[in-house]
Amino acid sequence: MPRTATIVQVFASSPSDVFPEREILENAITEVNRNVAREYGVVFELLKWETDTRPEFSQDPQEIINRQIGDGYDVFIGILWRRIGTQTPRAQSGTIEEFNRAYERFKSNSIAPEIMIYFKDTPIAPSKFDMHQMQKVQDFKHSIAAMGGLYSVFDSQDQFKVSLRTHLAALVRKFSSSTSKTLTTQIQTKPTIDNPYNEDEDELGYLDYIEIFESRTAETSLILDTITEAANLFTRQMERRTKAISELEQPIDRKAARNIMKMSAEDMNTYAKSMTEQSESISKSQSAAYDALGKSIILQQDFNNTNDTQLISLHSSLETFSTTMSNCRNSMIGFKKTFAAFPRLTTELNRAKRAVGSAQDIFIDEIDKTISTISNIMDSIDRILSQKTN
Repeated sequence: MPRTATIVQVFASSPSDVFPEREILENAITEVNRNVAREYGVVFELLKWETDTRPEFSQDPQEIINRQIGDGYDVFIGILWRRIGTQTPRAQSGTIEEFNRAYERFKSNSIAPEIMIYFKDTPIAPSKFDMHQMQKVQDFKHSIAAMGGLYSVFDSQDQFKVSLRTHLAALVRKFSSSTSKTLTTQIQTKPTIDNPYNEDEDELGYLDYIEIFESRTAETSLILDTITEAANLFTRQMERRTKAISELEQPIDRKAARNIMKMSAEDMNTYAKSMTEQSESISKSQSAAYDALGKSIILQQDFNNTNDTQLISLHSSLETFSTTMSNCRNSMIGFKKTFAAFPRLTTELNRAKRAVGSAQDIFIDEIDKTISTISNIMDSIDRILSQKTN
């Protein structure tokens, strides 16, 4: 039978270089609608120029998009990476013009629309690097704080998926009791577009996802212990090699010294290989952990106001784990600085030394990604809890 639903329109704004992220946004909205939004009487409706504008003539293409999309949407989601976009008669680009219109609306009432800005932070191929465009993106990024805004940064598609799921889930509570556009419509029991996710996932519930998160997080902790043990072993090996060099009789036997350097290089290469493999394992474990956590937060809202304690406990656990990861990061940075002072004695040793430095950078990068993802999820939990108390 027909039910009353609050239709929350979400407008996606971005240059053309983040097309994969636009697809991720569409899939995330479909998933949130399927898993929790409909239970709250809320349905997210995605607005995009590709699907919600028609051919027309006017003074310029952006003016057509502005008029046909309109200013009635509830949420503005902007995504940027290496391009700001093509200039319009009124702004640096279509994306900036769309943001300006949304921000002017927000300033007029401090309520609507919700403005969520995401910046993609991944390497750019030299052949596609445009300094002029990139500088404009950075200028816009720096201007957000002055406007009272907070943006989110992601450096992988997995991280973007997790952030979107949790941020959209946080919006469900806000709009479930709002006076946004409502209409009586038949709410489908199945998604109205093809389901982009594995059907087996539909069998998993809140507790299943929590268990996946906990097991993957425990797995990460074991990997960190392994990395610590490997670093300690490597340090002891280097101390032995250094001692062996110092004990060589004068004048130093170059052949003996080179043999020691060769063994040192082998130790370094072994350590670098282990570090790289463990970093890859951390990446896989954390991707699975926070994918499951993002889905559990969506499903958690099925429990309405009865599960605040679990959210608060989860927030505390994430904060603790983030601190642990930060400590690991700081320890690795200190170790990296100490190791960088190791003298450059032979070509083979220098090459191995660079391999160690590269492996350490990869590890630090994975830790940074994890800390950033945790921060986004904690922010979403804060939003959900604050909306429950309002």
